Amino acid sequence: MQDAVQEGARSTPAPDTNGWDGRPSHTAPVASDLVGTTLRDTYRVLRRICVGGMGVVYEAEHVRLKRRVAIKALARHLSGTERMLERFYREADVVGRLRHPHIVNVFDFDVASTGQPYLVMELLDGDSLGKRMEDEGPMAVDDAVRIAGQIAAGLSSAHRIGIVHRDLKPENVTLIEGADGRCFVKLLDFGISKLMGESSTSITGEHDIIGTPEYMAPEQAKGDSKNVDARADQFALAAILYEMLSGRVAFYASDPAEAIRIVIDEEPRPLADIAPHVPPGVRRVIERALSKNPDDRFPMIGEFAESLRRAMRVGVRPNSPPPLIKITGPDDEVGSDPWATDFTAFGSAPDAAEDTQESESASAAEVKALAEQARIAFELAVEITRGSSSRTPHGRHLLETAAEFLPRIAEARLGPLHRKITDVAPTSRVRPQSPSEAFAISRLEPGMTVEEAVDAMGMPRGRALGLLASLAGREVIHLEPAA
Repeated sequence: MQDAVQEGARSTPAPDTNGWDGRPSHTAPVASDLVGTTLRDTYRVLRRICVGGMGVVYEAEHVRLKRRVAIKALARHLSGTERMLERFYREADVVGRLRHPHIVNVFDFDVASTGQPYLVMELLDGDSLGKRMEDEGPMAVDDAVRIAGQIAAGLSSAHRIGIVHRDLKPENVTLIEGADGRCFVKLLDFGISKLMGESSTSITGEHDIIGTPEYMAPEQAKGDSKNVDARADQFALAAILYEMLSGRVAFYASDPAEAIRIVIDEEPRPLADIAPHVPPGVRRVIERALSKNPDDRFPMIGEFAESLRRAMRVGVRPNSPPPLIKITGPDDEVGSDPWATDFTAFGSAPDAAEDTQESESASAAEVKALAEQARIAFELAVEITRGSSSRTPHGRHLLETAAEFLPRIAEARLGPLHRKITDVAPTSRVRPQSPSEAFAISRLEPGMTVEEAVDAMGMPRGRALGLLASLAGREVIHLEPAA
């Protein structure tokens, strides 16, 4: 795998208009080679990872802690350019303020003896989302929605403190391997981010067009930076999700000017035409987030992500319920869990179906699946009561099956995932029941939504939801009243 600090290697149709898209460049001047030097007697530079239009990313080692890090150094020929220095300093300031599992960590910022400013960042072993799409093509719906949810969680954290990314694109999303073996998102490059309410900076004038055209919101493409807010990031995320599902750029053009015109004036080709496996509810959520008018999008990016998850729960093909589990004994062959089934297996949904018919059919199928799962939960309870839940093939299967839908029970107990935590009891007043619970409590803060709490806990989603439901039930945490 390539190191993820290479901020994108996929060639997109139109280049970034703001000067650094992070792609390897063979024409841009190379920063003074820092390999072999030790920066501020602390970071020994080991090798060069990649060269971009603005500088170089290196792998380095902290000489005392023996920890590997990434060094992002501004090119020497740009170190005297006020605009580029301002952008580099802004990235250091912005990312230094952000603390979220899905945003790359920045540990330090300084200036080398050559006069080049540099950032010290966590070293990530992975590839950009752009490279993954280039290598593997369209993704399964559940994988794409899960990745989009993690991106939304990171952006929501930035939006909470008034920061808009403004250059979200597949090259600025890195996929590493998480603790559960699945892809884990890290967001990069906040160099042209904006504080909400700020009309312009020395980096970008009030009417400058900044960002990557294919992923710009229309208001951003018009150069209306004064009115660009968090909903622009939502538009960009929807464009990325469209591409993950279809394998096609939503607003494709061969040059930046044409891409900007298309973003402002034209709608992308309907997903129903090019990705018929995508559930209709998911398509509608993406279409809303891609609205030209920001007021027609979701009010917050967290609501966009939650709407996607809800659409996935009923994303079955009308009149085609998911396969159900049949268990009659420990030696029987077992079918697939309906909730673990990839929604792409259901095929395309008839586009002619009316919304009401579609919802009723999907609802009926979901109820049938949930009824079957309730039966499995009962069998699991019996197995646990007997004390043989993990010692028999039947018991192990029940536990594995339950692992797929017990998180949904926890979600039902917690209510809407945008509910905020209003209070967290100090550890001096509670006795955590396990090290995992103690760790979870330490990561929670009043003001977090349930979804943000799940991400902050840094553990598999089902486990985190279960812990939160338990903590809420014991009044270790309090949630705002459900609407």
